[in-house]
Amino acid sequence: MNATPKSEDSDWDHLSGKDISWRYCALEYTPQSIGDAAGPTALTILLVLRDEQGGLRFFIHPELRNIFDGQDLEYLDSLVSDFMERGKEHPAELFEQLCSLGGVGPLATKECGADLSDSPSLSRLSECFVEL
Repeated sequence: MNATPKSEDSDWDHLSGKDISWRYCALEYTPQSIGDAAGPTALTILLVLRDEQGGLRFFIHPELRNIFDGQDLEYLDSLVSDFMERGKEHPAELFEQLCSLGGVGPLATKECGADLSDSPSLSRLSECFVEL
């Protein structure tokens, strides 16, 4: 999982434009070592956007490798790699699955919607995310 921008064109301004309708799904991760008082709590780490044609774009928290380590980072690397592969073959199914993740495991759906600008806090946070 390489959290570097694909291109300079991954500017968030064009994602909120009127020419393309994007649906979004924000996912948060609760570290497996949550019992450790010094460990981080749940954090929004991944934003998945779906365009009108069903194509997916993945954006990740840029500090992921500085926030998580060990078992958590291995787990996240595996999940994100799986999402990227499944998103190529079955984007609609994957998006719907991500939108309905409950609190069973460490990764859960935080918020889904049709317009990212309807969620000011998530919109601000997403500005620092990088496209995979």
